[in-house]
Amino acid sequence: MRRLSNVESVLPVKHYRPLIDGSVNLVHATEAWAQSGSPANAGRNLMIANIDTGIDVKNPCFSDTGFAPPTLGRRSDSPADLALTNNKVIVARAFGSDPTARYSAADSQGHGTFTAAIEACDYNTPTPIGTHMSGMAPAAYLMNYNVFVDNGGTTTDSDILAGVEAALLDGADVANISLGGPAGDPSLDFESQELDLASKAGLTLVVAAGNDGPSSQTVSSPGVAASAIAVGATTNSRGIFSSAAITGADGIPSELAHMRANQGHAFTTTVGPAQMVQVGLGRLPQDDTTDLTANDFVGKDLHGKIALIKRGTITFEKKINNAAAAGAIGALIYDNVPEVSLIHMATGTATLPSMSISQADGQALVSFLQSHPAAEVNFDPTLSAADETPNLLSDFSSRGYGANYSIKPDLVAPGEDIYSATEAQDPTGPEFDPSGFASLSGTSFSSPHVAGAAALVLQKHPKWTPEQVKAALVEHGNPSVVIDPQTKAAPSVTQMGGGLLDANAALSATGYATPTSLTFGEINVAGGSAKQNATLTLNDAGGGSGSWTVAVQPFGPASNGFSLTAPSTVTVAASGHIDLALALSVSAPAANNDFTGYIVLTHGSEILRVPYIAHVVNGPVQSNTVLLVDATTSRYVPDAPFPAPVHKDVTKYYTDALKAIGQPYTYWDEATLGAPSYADMKHSSAVIYFTGSNLGAFSGNNSEAFQGPLTGLDTSALHAYVNAGGHVFVTGEGAPLSDEVWTLVVMGAEAAGLSTYDNSTNDKSSVGGISPPQPSAVPDTRFGVRSNPYVFGGMKAIDFSTKGDGAATNLAVKSTPLADMFGVNGLKPFFGSAAPAGNAYGAAALRTTNLATAEGGADVAVVSSDEPSLSHKAKFTGRTVLFSFGFEGINDNTGYATRAQVLQRIFQWFGDKPTATVASTHYAARRPVQLKATLHAGAGIHAVAYAWQIDSVKLKPSTRLTSYSFPRAGTYKVRVQITDSLGHMAVSAFKTMKIG
Repeated sequence: MRRLSNVESVLPVKHYRPLIDGSVNLVHATEAWAQSGSPANAGRNLMIANIDTGIDVKNPCFSDTGFAPPTLGRRSDSPADLALTNNKVIVARAFGSDPTARYSAADSQGHGTFTAAIEACDYNTPTPIGTHMSGMAPAAYLMNYNVFVDNGGTTTDSDILAGVEAALLDGADVANISLGGPAGDPSLDFESQELDLASKAGLTLVVAAGNDGPSSQTVSSPGVAASAIAVGATTNSRGIFSSAAITGADGIPSELAHMRANQGHAFTTTVGPAQMVQVGLGRLPQDDTTDLTANDFVGKDLHGKIALIKRGTITFEKKINNAAAAGAIGALIYDNVPEVSLIHMATGTATLPSMSISQADGQALVSFLQSHPAAEVNFDPTLSAADETPNLLSDFSSRGYGANYSIKPDLVAPGEDIYSATEAQDPTGPEFDPSGFASLSGTSFSSPHVAGAAALVLQKHPKWTPEQVKAALVEHGNPSVVIDPQTKAAPSVTQMGGGLLDANAALSATGYATPTSLTFGEINVAGGSAKQNATLTLNDAGGGSGSWTVAVQPFGPASNGFSLTAPSTVTVAASGHIDLALALSVSAPAANNDFTGYIVLTHGSEILRVPYIAHVVNGPVQSNTVLLVDATTSRYVPDAPFPAPVHKDVTKYYTDALKAIGQPYTYWDEATLGAPSYADMKHSSAVIYFTGSNLGAFSGNNSEAFQGPLTGLDTSALHAYVNAGGHVFVTGEGAPLSDEVWTLVVMGAEAAGLSTYDNSTNDKSSVGGISPPQPSAVPDTRFGVRSNPYVFGGMKAIDFSTKGDGAATNLAVKSTPLADMFGVNGLKPFFGSAAPAGNAYGAAALRTTNLATAEGGADVAVVSSDEPSLSHKAKFTGRTVLFSFGFEGINDNTGYATRAQVLQRIFQWFGDKPTATVASTHYAARRPVQLKATLHAGAGIHAVAYAWQIDSVKLKPSTRLTSYSFPRAGTYKVRVQITDSLGHMAVSAFKTMKIG
């Protein structure tokens, strides 16, 4: 496609996944409604854009009784979509990948209906369980932008941005975006950048933080956008549950006579009573990559019975479908860990009636069945409410940091066990419920609480900017959130930002401060104590004039070596503002810690809390040494009971090779210091990043997250370093997928296949762990592939199989979220314009030795450098090398190229800066002469190709000095392009030659 004349570039497309009746009380919405005059007036005439899966306008939450038509009328992109509007849902548009297609704004998934109802369900709407629910801004208009019309439950950044742009043009005041994808280099995160532009245009943007917790640095894009309000999740005060009950036996314990249960795929009729059959983890052969022969159904009759299954190892979808295939009429799955809230199962394609119960109930049930094997169970889908512990930080809620160690999420709100509206039109939808209501969990359902609150703030302050709305919401957050219900410990600001949403406090604001949070970034005290100054501006919002007290409230105990000071009092003039000077001082004893807390400003009963963070390290980096960055420890925390990823120390493979080639180095351990900054890198001679066995969240134990081992902190610093002319070598299986746009633009490569070696050709059983061949890689000399066959040319082949003294790190694992083998990526080089990201200069360097088994990409190494030519003047001086295999896996003892030899060649390539001159030789006209030129390069480097230009004529390239006949006597301008034996190119200046 890139070769087409009308295609400027082809970029990777990021895919994003869609991430109330009791929760409004937890965030004090009912008190906030009083400030609007009445609940039925809360949010009146405000317009909330819901950029999601659509809205089921037939749901009773969206009755337009009492709503006047909007000033601009109802809007849509087709007559069919106009029929999906009323005087409550005033816009219906749909966005998909095919610009010629006509898409529907109807909600076939339920997610968008659910979020829209949290934002603005009509006041006091009756629900099927006998309660009444109201959205956060029940009188607000809703605007439906369906961006999930294709791609199997995912959307793309282009569709999302089209929805945001349409919302702006339609006049939205607030937009809720309950979706997200992996966040990477902020300079290449165009969706976040577009959100920042939309914010400047006046649109308040609220975004789900993501469901990839409790791992750190998992806040998704576009929630990482500086202007967006990224929202994490907390527990609700009650849950809505179905029930399962044991019958047909004597002495049934009371806890088993009525077990709280969550349905899988929604069903409406009673299942059972039926006998239960225990089937362990519900596995069939090949399901469990750690035990491929496991069969939990062998010898068991499930026809007409209900399968009792333990959570773990394989997905809920597979467990339930396995039970259905065995003839079961239902599946009862019990948790494998103690839970604060009952889990909601992601059942995917599974439609067999299924329920989840707690670990305690499951264990009691297993024990009871030992003495009562004939006991039966009954599934009752009827929903009822039960109290739960509120304001606990949800395990799944994504944690910070944001870019440059900034504070994300900005705020938290209820997102667990939320009861809201859903679609009731498409029975195949993942959140379909025939009642039109369901109970779900996720940060997707936290952010619409904040979006509705933002509408309430704008109703009171219609001229406020998005920055002011964000400040009022974040700085009036309630810090009484708990992360551990046993110890009552509080989350840090990188986990909850300003705290739990308090809509009433935000509406009652008499003042606010900007910026909304303070980040001091990384502070490296290796060179001595450091000082920073910052300014916080306190503004009167009406009634906030006068004296304010100021205090610094650190999170956790005070630390020797860290000091943040502020004036004790300030005075704000009416309708005015005042700048507070903050002074930060850090010395060595404070090193290798995050210092967080709040700047607390108090004015009578008004309390503002501005979160702050400083990431302090003691990481000396000696100038002109190689910065060796150990990124082998994973921030990914797998679901219990899976163990944490195994850390295998492979540092010695790198330090030994560096010593062998005489390259001094500085070791940087990310497990202790976090990601290095550009300031740490900029004095280095080169940077090496190695990820070892760290696959990030691509671990086989993970069922949701997609973050790779390198974070946005890593990729943004490396990007800045390469842009400044730095030399970077990145190696490891997971590295190429950490940020696909960064990999493309900075490293010049595309990840074209999840595993080059473990694929359907040579891993027919899909077990993973297939050793790369021996040898494993050779220079790529294939015709038609943009390659640099010289950089590793003349070397022996490279062996990174499991058959030598290497670390044996290049074996694939089954990745649950990707449903595929994840190992040594197949790569493709990218060269040319990648607008608007920049230009890429990739060239293939190494390919697998067995092309027949390389699915999706044969290359395993790509180099990138901007080379001059007769038609191109090189301007970009950065150079990069990317290995999609672990360098530490190279074997020194199997007769192939050693680690030191490979590393030596990389550094030769980094340092090779050839020049060329045209020889001063007298030539005669009209007779063949040999054009002569000289290559100036390092020892052992020679010319391998020449290309000449004589006046405006460019001669055909040659691997030898070119023979040419000057057509006439006279003066000619001559220059030469020489490719050297490492693949670098040099172009001489024009030389004026007189031909006799």
